[in-house]
Amino acid sequence: MNFYIECEAYMQYTRYQKEHEIHSLLFINCALLSKLIV
Repeated sequence: MNFYIECEAYMQYTRYQKEHEIHSLLFINCALLSKLIV
């Protein structure tokens, strides 16, 4: 659950910084991992 909270916070962070494709990839990985964990 801690990872999910961190993931949610990271998603909010990426909303302000979508300049790099790396952030988008991490966002996708974060979303997939959160679904697997939950």
